[in-house]
Amino acid sequence: MKTAKLLPLLLLTAMLPGLAAAKYLSGTNAAKWKVGEGPPRPWQYNAPEAGTSVRIVQHEGTAWIELRDDSASLSASLRQEFSPLKSARLSLRIALPEDHRGEFGIYVGTGNASSTDERIVDLKTNSRGVLRMGSGGERVDSSLVLPAGTTTHVFVEFRAKGSNLLLRVGRIGVDGRDELLGEHTFPERADLVTRLRITTDNAATGSRVLVSNLLLQSVSG
Repeated sequence: MKTAKLLPLLLLTAMLPGLAAAKYLSGTNAAKWKVGEGPPRPWQYNAPEAGTSVRIVQHEGTAWIELRDDSASLSASLRQEFSPLKSARLSLRIALPEDHRGEFGIYVGTGNASSTDERIVDLKTNSRGVLRMGSGGERVDSSLVLPAGTTTHVFVEFRAKGSNLLLRVGRIGVDGRDELLGEHTFPERADLVTRLRITTDNAATGSRVLVSNLLLQSVSG
């Protein structure tokens, strides 16, 4: 076979690994976000109410989605539904301004990823900024700390191992390398997930969480 005829086949072969890493979230291009407005579709978020808001703000020279919560009874929540996945990797940048207080969670699951049973992947900070990793109501501490006044590129990877769920969390360095800061297996918790939910805590006040560079990709189990 002539070299000219081989080239299309070689190009297709080189592209195949990338085809397996489809992106499952939409509306993530910050260049198209409009400061002062809410996140674009298909993002969903609660309307401004009694001290809570979800909107696009300018931070570090680019656009970010800000969840602000000054309510003692309500939360600020950002959500998106996507095609079913069982094993995937979520990464995002999280910026917490100096005035951030309170707790927030990152959940991947079924339904609205709201109830304990729906939260297949359950990540929540505590009062010290430690990111706790869990599923189905069980949480364990990771070594990842998210204090006020910092920006961190975070990843969470979840893989189905039979009926069990392997969960890994960590930090992505400026060199693009992962620093693993937590790993745990949760028995009988592997399930298809269809929803990402990022939210502040209902009770705590003073949370200000900014997110950008949101990316959700499938991985082999």
